[in-house]
Amino acid sequence: MLVGGKFRFPVVQFSEAIFSALVDYYPLYTNLSLSARAQGSIISNYSYRVTDRFVASSEWVKSKIHAESSKPVDVAPIGPGIDCGIQGFTSSPMKKTGHFSILLVAREWDRKDGDRAVAVARAMHERDKSVRLTVIGKQLPQENWLRSFSRVDRDDLAELYREHDVVFEFTKANTGGVVIADSFSASTPVIATYTGAVPSLIENGVNGMLIGVNESVNDVVSRVECLKDISVAEHFRKKAFEKYETSYNWDVWASSVVEVLESAASK
Repeated sequence: MLVGGKFRFPVVQFSEAIFSALVDYYPLYTNLSLSARAQGSIISNYSYRVTDRFVASSEWVKSKIHAESSKPVDVAPIGPGIDCGIQGFTSSPMKKTGHFSILLVAREWDRKDGDRAVAVARAMHERDKSVRLTVIGKQLPQENWLRSFSRVDRDDLAELYREHDVVFEFTKANTGGVVIADSFSASTPVIATYTGAVPSLIENGVNGMLIGVNESVNDVVSRVECLKDISVAEHFRKKAFEKYETSYNWDVWASSVVEVLESAASK
């Protein structure tokens, strides 16, 4: 209940993005009219006034909130949309297949920069015919090293995460990192664009790699090549799964949020 424009109980707001951070960054928030921008700002400012404390999904979101509000902000990364972690750690698929398998999950093809991701995979295949690519989200012409599906069900996608050596996430805009959490739950490292929340979710050279938005195909290929070494791949996979176990799962998220709620309720 509102009393004088203020709720009679503490309000904790969870956010993986705020309006001002999305405008002219995330595709759905580009080319907004002046009226839409004004309305979005009014709603955002009101939410800041009535919120006592924030829980952000990443350090990136936390910094954006702090730029506009003096209220406390805690960080609790989200868990996976498809949790592969119940299967435990998954060792490098290369040991069984002899192939280096890349997974691209790109239902929003343009935002995920699908063409660039395929170009990198193709360049890797031209260097080494053992490279394979699986694309989810768009049907592409079939090739002997490339398979694609417009969609797959959840169980099949979970299996695909586990069966691949690396996930390409060349997104141009990223706020929450669901694909990253999915991948880490499957012990699969991620090669992702340095943008939005990504740098606060991936440890470059530890559980994945960060690439520049305009980094050339050849440069990306050269950097990813090291993951074809099984000992290097295993290190990355162990670190990816470790991050899932300690941070990117819903049990950890829930514990963090409950702690924030209890703290807010006690004041």
